[in-house]
Amino acid sequence: MIGHTNKINCIAATEKDQIFTASNDCTVRQWNIKNGACEAIYKFADPVSVVRIREDMNLMFTASWDKMVRIVDL
Repeated sequence: MIGHTNKINCIAATEKDQIFTASNDCTVRQWNIKNGACEAIYKFADPVSVVRIREDMNLMFTASWDKMVRIVDL
């Protein structure tokens, strides 16, 4: 799975055959595990250190270098 342009800091897997990767390239990418395709790119102003997914609420939580925690409605 090629796509990020800088170091990957965190990987979070879901039960829906997806993984989310957080990177120093200021993005979180959503990947399909079965075919390796990047399905979505979430762009941020700063590198993203941590990503967590709450599938039952359809939410993504991120922590960035700007000392902020963000909630993204997927």
